[in-house]
Amino acid sequence: MAILHGSWLLDTEDKGLFIWGETWRKIEAIDTIESGMNLRLPLAMTEAELKTFLTSLQQSGKLNWQFPETALRLRSVTAETPQEKGKKIRRSAKTKNPELTAENSSIRREIRAIALPTQISESNINLVMPQHSAAALSSPAKTEDIYLYPWQVEGFCLNPQAAFIFLQALPLNSTEADFFVGSDLRFWSYIARWSLDLLARCKFLPALEIQSDGSAIAKWQPLLDSSTDQLRLATFSKQMPTACRTYQGQEEG
Repeated sequence: MAILHGSWLLDTEDKGLFIWGETWRKIEAIDTIESGMNLRLPLAMTEAELKTFLTSLQQSGKLNWQFPETALRLRSVTAETPQEKGKKIRRSAKTKNPELTAENSSIRREIRAIALPTQISESNINLVMPQHSAAALSSPAKTEDIYLYPWQVEGFCLNPQAAFIFLQALPLNSTEADFFVGSDLRFWSYIARWSLDLLARCKFLPALEIQSDGSAIAKWQPLLDSSTDQLRLATFSKQMPTACRTYQGQEEG
């Protein structure tokens, strides 16, 4: 069973939605001393596997979203000549897919550290084994052996414009046919739809945010002045999946 995960990255200059895929694989415990501390998650899809998975979902009708392959090609070929770059931008502007019209690529490859439930051996603390998000624990007594361990995960990062299109394409119901959506990504899909609802009702006000260096940047601040929106905010805050809070920030230096 393959599951799609994702969450917003806000600690980088190029903020966006990081998506990655989880799949079933037969794995064994990994020795952290032999393999090092920056371990790749063995249950995570590779770049090629994730792209194939997303394409298969689109072709089967489970995901009404097309992988922005053209955007990736634009990033690699626009440096050839200004004339060719202009032609590609003008041609892409005619398409109905907004994520393909950006001058810069709307999708980029990314590797992120994510703290995921991991079983650590009682006899040897250097042996770790990640747990699949859809796998039930064999017995409640075993939960004391489960810890959050940082794994390196490969995926794609969508810019905010492309991310909103992607989140709107995700199915909201949790039937067996669309169980490919993880709880973290499903949560952000609900938030995206609520944000669009606020936008349609003009529930935003301009604001200035003071930075650490004393400068200020302009931003739009949501206006939650109704009891309905305030209740939604409280409900979403309580229901945020733990998986949304385990994405690690990038190290400096």
